[in-house]
This record gives sequence, structure tokens and C-alpha cells, in this order.
Amino acid sequence: MTKPLIKSVIIILIFSSCQQNGDYYFHFDEVNHYSIKIDENELFDLEEKKNISKNQQLKLDIILNNKPKKITDTTFIPRLTVLGFKKNKVPSTKHVELNKIFREKHHDEVYALACVHVYRDILIFKKSDSIIGIAKICFDCLNSQILGTSANTIEFGQSGDYGKLYKLLNYN
Repeated sequence: MTKPLIKSVIIILIFSSCQQNGDYYFHFDEVNHYSIKIDENELFDLEEKKNISKNQQLKLDIILNNKPKKITDTTFIPRLTVLGFKKNKVPSTKHVELNKIFREKHHDEVYALACVHVYRDILIFKKSDSIIGIAKICFDCLNSQILGTSANTIEFGQSGDYGKLYKLLNYN
């Protein structure tokens, strides 16, 4: 092989190995986990009511709908505990494990469940006290809404990562 060809092969190998373990979604120094125990039927009953309070509507928008739509929409976060969410700071000893889950990965098989997403878990990622990422997780449907990253999140949670994340967050 000629030297230019060998250099090209090496560059291709390096590039393809980088593709297997892609970018981290977030570079964070703090993570807050908000969770709520709420029955789906309670949410669906609330959704059927005609006159509901602003707090009830916000709860529905967060748990069942696409709120927030942008990473800059953070006004709902201080209201989460008022809405019934429990807040826990994820210990920094768990950050390495979180990074292993919240990064671009390639999976041979990708699964999706067809169910109504109920986002009972929300992770708020911070760097220097600024919110840099939001991840809403539905462990029942194995689905997520992730904001604040330019990384490809389409295969998030596959290959057992939802189970790993569940165990990591429910460490008590």
C-alpha cells in the first residue's frame, strides 16, 4: 500500500470509530430529576373536564403534551413541585453513568412502542447554574422528548438504556 492510501484508511477507521460513540447530549455539572406518581386515568379525566385551573392545564401540558417546545421555555420548572412533582438532585457520582446513556449511539435494532406517552420523569441538565438541557422520559412507552442538544437523539434509550436510566434515577 502506498503512504497516501494508508493515511486514508487510518482516517476512515478513526472517523468510523468516532461514529460508534458519538457526541454527548450535554456537558453538565448538575442534574435535577423531577418525578410524579400519577395514574393515567386521572390525567385523562382531567383532560375531559371543561373548566380546569391554570395549574391543571400546565400539568397536562407537561405530562401529556409537548411542553416545553424550546430549551428557552423554562418558566414551568419552578412550578413543577407545586404541580406535584418530587425534586431530587442526581448525585455527581451518577454523572458518568448519565453521560453513557445521554450520548449518540448506533443500535442494530430500534424499538418503538405504540402507547400514549405519559412523561412522569423530567431531567433538567445544568452547567454553571444555567439550564442547558431538558429530557422528559416515559418509562412505560420507552419514549422521550429531549431539548438542548444538537446531537441525534432519535435512538435514545435503545439497547437497554431506558432500564439503566430507570435504575440510576431510582437509587433510593
